This record gives sequence, C-alpha cells and structure tokens, in this order.
Amino acid sequence: MERHYVDALRTGDELQVKKLYYAFRQACYGLCGKYGVSPDDAADIYQDCFLIMRDHAISGKLYTVKSSFKTYLLGVAKNLIFNKLKTDTLKSTFDTGQIGGDESVDSEDSLTEEQRIFTLSFGELGENCRELLTMALYRGLTNEEITQIRSYENESVTRSHKSRCIKKLKDIVNRNRNKWTDKNS
Repeated sequence: MERHYVDALRTGDELQVKKLYYAFRQACYGLCGKYGVSPDDAADIYQDCFLIMRDHAISGKLYTVKSSFKTYLLGVAKNLIFNKLKTDTLKSTFDTGQIGGDESVDSEDSLTEEQRIFTLSFGELGENCRELLTMALYRGLTNEEITQIRSYENESVTRSHKSRCIKKLKDIVNRNRNKWTDKNS
C-alpha cells in the first residue's frame, strides 16, 4: 500500500487527507452505482468507508496490506454495500405494511415456551453481544464482514467474541429454562 497515503491518514494531515478523500470518491460512487445503491446511500457508504480506512491507518493495519490503497478502499466499500443491500432486503422482506391488521408478530400468545425463554434470554445479553449475534445469526454476515464493521483487529477476535457471546446466551437460556421449569412444577 502507498505509505504516504497511510501516513497522511495516520497523522491527520488535513490537506493530504482532503486530497485523498476526493481522489477515490468517484471510484466508490461508481461501484455503488453498479449495485444499484442510491446516491445518498453511496455518500454515506463512502463516508463510512473513509472512516474505516482512517481507523485502520491509525491502528497500523494498513502498513502490512499488500494491495493498493484504492483496491483496499473499494474492498471495504464493497463489504459496506453488501451489508446495506442485506439490510434493505431484510427490511423489505419484513415490512410491517405487508402484515394484515389482525395478525400479530411475536405475540406472547403465539410463542412457544422455548421461544419465550430464548426471547427473554436474548434480551438479558449485553448490547455488544446482542449486536454481534444479530449480525452473525440474523443478518448472516461473515466473520470477515463483522471484523470490518466492528473494527476488530482480525477475524480471530471476531470468532472469540462470537463464541463468548453464544456461551453467555446458552448459560442464560439454561438458567431461565430452569427457573421456568421450577416455577411451573
């Protein structure tokens, strides 16, 4: 990777960062256009992408990258685009406007005992674990995507956090299952 770009981001050289920001903006917007991302969303994606690049420069990650700055930046942008498209797809799939007025989503009456215990247990997790497990299990993001979004050091950190969160969730579910069983005995 071009060391002078990384140095500019790391040191916060305002003039160089501004030049760098505008140098690759159109390439990112073009990539967003290929995937049908709106201009407003493309602007948001590029902002996020540039902030991620800055964070990676500050942490020193970019000094070991073998690709060019532009290639890496567009790779980050592509992951952000895919996340955006996944989120939009999920939102349109579960659009509450498509549900009839007398139908109920997650109504207490329609949940099984196991679903109630799981819902209660999931709510007891810390916010970080809930977000991480939602990204991994509900949104179906890969460890690589989660690593970039959460700005973890590497995928091993993501796997480790995910494993700990799943263990916590299992422990909470078992505790709540035991309470439920004792209460209903």
